[in-house]
Amino acid sequence: MFCQSVAGADASATLYSIVMTCRVNDINPYYYFLHLFKALPNLDDKSDFTALMPWNVQLDYVTALRNCLVGAYQLAVSLLI
Repeated sequence: MFCQSVAGADASATLYSIVMTCRVNDINPYYYFLHLFKALPNLDDKSDFTALMPWNVQLDYVTALRNCLVGAYQLAVSLLI
Protein backbone atom coordinates (compact mmCIF):
# COMPACT_ATOMS: atom_id res chain seq x y z
CA MET A 1 0.00 0.00 0.00
CA PHE A 2 2.76 2.45 0.92
CA CYS A 3 5.55 0.81 -1.06
CA GLN A 4 7.03 2.41 -4.15
CA SER A 5 7.38 -0.86 -6.09
CA VAL A 6 6.16 -4.44 -6.21
CA ALA A 7 9.59 -5.66 -5.07
CA GLY A 8 9.41 -3.31 -2.07
CA ALA A 9 5.95 -4.62 -1.20
CA ASP A 10 7.22 -8.22 -1.42
CA ALA A 11 10.18 -7.41 0.84
CA SER A 12 7.91 -5.69 3.36
CA ALA A 13 5.48 -8.61 3.35
CA THR A 14 8.34 -11.04 3.97
CA LEU A 15 9.66 -8.97 6.87
CA TYR A 16 6.22 -8.58 8.46
CA SER A 17 5.58 -12.30 8.06
CA ILE A 18 8.81 -13.19 9.86
CA VAL A 19 8.06 -10.73 12.67
CA MET A 20 4.56 -12.11 13.19
CA THR A 21 5.84 -15.70 13.07
CA CYS A 22 8.29 -14.79 15.83
CA ARG A 23 5.51 -13.30 17.92
CA VAL A 24 3.30 -16.39 17.47
CA ASN A 25 6.21 -18.54 18.66
CA ASP A 26 6.88 -16.28 21.70
CA ILE A 27 10.20 -15.05 20.32
CA ASN A 28 11.29 -11.45 20.50
CA PRO A 29 11.78 -10.48 16.83
CA TYR A 30 14.76 -8.25 17.66
CA TYR A 31 16.72 -11.13 19.18
CA TYR A 32 15.64 -13.47 16.39
CA PHE A 33 17.00 -11.11 13.73
CA LEU A 34 20.17 -10.65 15.79
CA HIS A 35 20.59 -14.43 15.81
CA LEU A 36 19.73 -14.65 12.10
CA PHE A 37 22.24 -11.97 11.06
CA LYS A 38 24.98 -13.76 12.99
CA ALA A 39 24.15 -17.23 11.63
CA LEU A 40 23.45 -16.47 7.95
CA PRO A 41 26.98 -15.35 6.95
CA ASN A 42 28.32 -18.74 8.10
CA LEU A 43 26.02 -20.70 5.76
CA ASP A 44 26.31 -21.30 2.05
CA ASP A 45 23.56 -21.06 -0.57
CA LYS A 46 22.89 -24.81 -0.53
CA SER A 47 22.39 -25.01 3.24
CA ASP A 48 19.17 -26.17 4.80
CA PHE A 49 17.63 -23.09 6.42
CA THR A 50 14.86 -24.90 8.32
CA ALA A 51 16.96 -24.87 11.49
CA LEU A 52 16.83 -21.05 11.38
CA MET A 53 13.04 -20.81 11.22
CA PRO A 54 11.49 -19.14 14.28
CA TRP A 55 9.77 -22.31 15.46
CA ASN A 56 13.12 -24.18 15.49
CA VAL A 57 15.29 -21.54 17.19
CA GLN A 58 15.90 -21.61 20.91
CA LEU A 59 17.25 -18.22 21.92
CA ASP A 60 19.06 -17.47 25.13
CA TYR A 61 17.80 -13.93 25.76
CA VAL A 62 20.35 -13.23 28.50
CA THR A 63 23.27 -14.07 26.20
CA ALA A 64 21.71 -12.16 23.31
CA LEU A 65 21.18 -9.08 25.46
CA ARG A 66 24.72 -9.25 26.85
CA ASN A 67 26.17 -9.53 23.32
CA CYS A 68 24.07 -6.58 22.23
CA LEU A 69 25.21 -4.45 25.18
CA VAL A 70 28.85 -5.41 24.68
CA GLY A 71 28.59 -4.47 21.00
CA ALA A 72 26.99 -1.12 21.87
CA TYR A 73 29.69 -0.43 24.46
CA GLN A 74 32.46 -1.27 21.98
CA LEU A 75 30.89 1.00 19.39
CA ALA A 76 30.62 3.87 21.88
CA VAL A 77 34.24 3.46 22.95
CA SER A 78 35.43 3.37 19.34
CA LEU A 79 33.55 6.59 18.60
CA LEU A 80 35.17 8.34 21.55
CA ILE A 81 38.71 7.40 20.55
